[in-house]
Amino acid sequence: MSKRITLISFMNQSEINKINNLMSVVKEKTCKVPFGINDKKRYEIDNLPYHFTIFATDKQNQNNLIKIVEKINIDKIQVKINDVKIMKAKNDSHCLYLSIENNEQIKNLQRIFYNEFPKEHYNPENFTFHITLHIDNNYEKILELQKELKKNFKPFYVYFDTLALFDYPGDMIEKFNLKRNYKDSFKIKKYVGNKNIDINYRKRPGAYAIITRKEDNKIGIATDGYDYFYLGGGIEENETKIDALNRELIEESGYTIKNIRKFDEVGSYIYADEKGYLEVLAYVYLAEFDTKITEPIEKDYKVLWVNPNDYTGKMCKEWQEYILKEYISKYYK
Repeated sequence: MSKRITLISFMNQSEINKINNLMSVVKEKTCKVPFGINDKKRYEIDNLPYHFTIFATDKQNQNNLIKIVEKINIDKIQVKINDVKIMKAKNDSHCLYLSIENNEQIKNLQRIFYNEFPKEHYNPENFTFHITLHIDNNYEKILELQKELKKNFKPFYVYFDTLALFDYPGDMIEKFNLKRNYKDSFKIKKYVGNKNIDINYRKRPGAYAIITRKEDNKIGIATDGYDYFYLGGGIEENETKIDALNRELIEESGYTIKNIRKFDEVGSYIYADEKGYLEVLAYVYLAEFDTKITEPIEKDYKVLWVNPNDYTGKMCKEWQEYILKEYISKYYK
């Protein structure tokens, strides 16, 4: 029986194919297994798919690890692959890998396990998240592979909403889907404003973003010429919060977003023209604009870059005003 277990991201085939397409220029067989496990059978035991390692620990911790995983309730994680790099590996070998842009989602996921097993060397503050492509003790071979892969390399995104636990080396123990059930996932404890007990409010969960800009510390909010509000909108059935956020931002601004971080969540009871009485369940994120890929569907919306202090008292809804004040208290002390 294996003495160690490893918890990895488990991407669907469409995401794996993005990496397969990149690796299609490599004609020789590659191997992701480190030296020092079973060197004579490295290629035979290389059964893990392309993945991010989230955590690894002793086999004796398996039951406790599974209990932790089963309590996790998070959205799909989006990761930007930004380069093909080389780092030193065990036993004088070298690892060719895909590096990623700094990502708080995957750090927060790893932190859950590190907090429970701090003796393991998986501290998200100094861990190099990556996807291993090949490990070899021939450095010249690694350099040639890197050169070949970088010829036509372009940054790309991969997503995952599932983890897999493996004996290492060995077989899969169990898979865990991290996506929330649509009906059960939208529960908010914090509300602003008053509820009229004589009115039947319709629940409307939504994902919204405060767009941040590092160079001048301003934020992006939207206006239609009359009101000020955050980009974002309703979450559709079978859609995760992050899926909804990405879709809404493209529709309203034409931009993809990056560095998505959960900020806060708040509920409120409102009346909206054409939609009636709503119980708004707002899940608010911080994010940055990445790439403009299309013209926005919402032609009347304009993004304004503002100092948040100048817009207190101006936001369209009470919950939006609450979020703005929370942001100011945290980032504009």
